[in-house]
Amino acid sequence: MKVLLVALLTLALCGSPLGAAELTPELFAFGSRLPVDGQQPFYQLELPLELYRGITRSDLGDLRVFNAAGQVIPHALRPPETTHTRQDAWTKEVPFFPLHGSAGRSNNDLVIHVERNAQGSIVEVRENQPQTPDTQEAVYAYLLDAGEPKHPMDVLELTWAQNHGNYLGELRIETSADLIHWRPLTSAAVAILSYQGYQLERSRIPLPHGQERYLRLSRPEQPLPEIRQITALFQQSYTNSLPKRHWLEIEMRPLTDQPQT
Repeated sequence: MKVLLVALLTLALCGSPLGAAELTPELFAFGSRLPVDGQQPFYQLELPLELYRGITRSDLGDLRVFNAAGQVIPHALRPPETTHTRQDAWTKEVPFFPLHGSAGRSNNDLVIHVERNAQGSIVEVRENQPQTPDTQEAVYAYLLDAGEPKHPMDVLELTWAQNHGNYLGELRIETSADLIHWRPLTSAAVAILSYQGYQLERSRIPLPHGQERYLRLSRPEQPLPEIRQITALFQQSYTNSLPKRHWLEIEMRPLTDQPQT
């Protein structure tokens, strides 16, 4: 194992600045040797705490890095970074209702009867024309009841039925407060593809804020695959981890030979 010794030194005070080509370790007041294992082209390391006691410039401009041969090597100074960890605070299964129709049918052509309880929750959706096994049309939209919008949903996650076929398409997501007046909310591509043992699935739909209680997922020009479950992810939270701080105690002595102000 090869060990490369890297010296971090602080430039001593001198009458005039020196160029990088003229610098040698002997021109610096002090330094610290740091062993580096391996033969990688780049290394990342933490400056030792003792080095800061001799720094004379706040931007660390009086710092140089030398290799074992006493040659200046390039370096970059980066402050410690704050790390961010994201987690989903909670999830909830969202009630949904399939709406049947034919290809090319507009959402405005939908005629349904909706029954709601005193809290506004949908308890039943009945289409204008009853469907029989022989006449039932394909599903072209899903109606969602998200409940009272105390907290905005961040993501919808779709769980497909086992008997789904291959599907790739862009879903239109609309929102409404009364099931009468709808406005566009967003759109998202979903996919569930299987071929020769490979699978491609995209089932998460990010949602912007500003959503109302009811949502409608549709793609009128193409039937939708059967959905078994829709789960809402709420309030994605972020945890910030600050860099670890090191403390150095400094002894202060008054200068008796200086005038007091």
